[in-house]
Amino acid sequence: MVEWQAVDLPHTWNARDGYSGGNDYFRGDGWYRKTFRVDQSLAGRRFYIHFDGANLIADLYLDGRHVGQHRGGYGAFRFDLSEYLRPGETQQLAVKVNNERHTDVAPLSADYTFFGGIYRDVKLLVTGREHIEVMDCASPGIFLQQKNLSERLARLQVQVKLVNHSTETLERQLRIEIAGADDRLVAHREQTVVLPAGCGSMESIAIEIENPHRWDGIRDPYLYAATVSLLDGDSLADRVRQPLGLREFRVDADKGLLLNGRHYDLFGVSRHQDVEGKGWALTEADHRRDFDMVGELGASAVRLAHYPQAPCVYDLMDEMGFVTWAEIPLVNEVPPTEAFERNVRGQLLELIRQNYNHPSIFFWGLCNEVSFSEIGKDSLRILSGLQELARSEDPGRLTTNAVLGRCDGEDIWFLTDIVAENVYFGWYYDSVEDFGPWADRARGTYPQRAFGISEYGAGAGIGIHAEEPRAGDHSEEYQNLYHERSWLQMRQRPYLWSKFIWNMFDFAVDGRDEGRGPGSTTRAW
Repeated sequence: MVEWQAVDLPHTWNARDGYSGGNDYFRGDGWYRKTFRVDQSLAGRRFYIHFDGANLIADLYLDGRHVGQHRGGYGAFRFDLSEYLRPGETQQLAVKVNNERHTDVAPLSADYTFFGGIYRDVKLLVTGREHIEVMDCASPGIFLQQKNLSERLARLQVQVKLVNHSTETLERQLRIEIAGADDRLVAHREQTVVLPAGCGSMESIAIEIENPHRWDGIRDPYLYAATVSLLDGDSLADRVRQPLGLREFRVDADKGLLLNGRHYDLFGVSRHQDVEGKGWALTEADHRRDFDMVGELGASAVRLAHYPQAPCVYDLMDEMGFVTWAEIPLVNEVPPTEAFERNVRGQLLELIRQNYNHPSIFFWGLCNEVSFSEIGKDSLRILSGLQELARSEDPGRLTTNAVLGRCDGEDIWFLTDIVAENVYFGWYYDSVEDFGPWADRARGTYPQRAFGISEYGAGAGIGIHAEEPRAGDHSEEYQNLYHERSWLQMRQRPYLWSKFIWNMFDFAVDGRDEGRGPGSTTRAW
């Protein structure tokens, strides 16, 4: 007989064995179930269940009927429950989550523990028959496009996806309101829209903000709020609120990142969604504590490695002013199959559409260390397709990738708009002082290519000390020396558009045994 355990979400079943070492943590099926009843007063409404994340494959059942499946462990996803829910009746929801390796789901491998479970929040969305679309890759259905920005005026185009589930064509009003950080209204527009029966539509509204206040990174992370309302006369049919930050940026091969016309020294840390004893089942308080610590370092940027992270993380990046590199979980391997290509393209669409409106995101990361294994022409075709997809979805941001160290000049180095290197001079190879000459050689050979540093670091364990520190000893003394020498060389080279330490915090790698002991890595700052 199966014994069920009462758990609270978020939850992972690897909170212990994922850290214990031996690379033998549980990877398989885990089941969740919940008995519930939707109030009879909601009869006639539309119902959608929203998951912020479940690793790696999730199958949803309602009263034994299979509703759908999502393949991917990091993006949010939704299922339409409208034909399954019966308001006023008691029903049972069941979710099967599987965290095994699947050859068509990225990532196939990576240097961290693949925790299992519904490790982020779950919500039930209730809408009317006409509403802002919720089934577009679990996006907000609203896309704020900055068309022009000057000291006097910001011009925006607001794209809104609407859907009408009724059997009649409807006429409604669409209202856009933009408020400043003090909640005072600074711009608004309203127009009549016609919603064809039984289908979706895209509406576009132009709006202007006078004397715009710019989002300027940690220097001044000013945020507006854009509220989109769908109205039936005086009645509210739907409303969605999104962050809005106005900024201009570019990456120069000589000067690095220019934000709003001024140089922005982009340095910071990479971060895994990991807390010992919790795995990936973090609360919003856990996330905020992490990034408060990042702020204490004086960092100006964060690389969210190696996958999409919780929705509240992107809110924190906007609020705290960290320029953000957000990436998909394409790590190490790119098998040249149609199924894998379809999956990784879907995960890229989820990342971009779900997070399109976050001003902190400047870069879409397409892959990490895929040169770790042999990349053939079919795999390169898949990567090139991701580049085209990202540019077509969001031409206002730059694409990048993290290349396994010292691969400059290879095809993978020229795949994306800009590129960055994972380098470990003085840790895995050579000496710390070899970094500068290598960077200058790459710069001299490819003077028009903007490149940065996506990872550098040396491991250390708390309490591990050495009188004569050396590479590989995991002593705090060597780590200090490593960072002092690395930073001196990096700050002398303004052409490096990024400088990201690997990693801000220790994280679970059940197959490793180094520094602090089995089950984690200590390649931290």
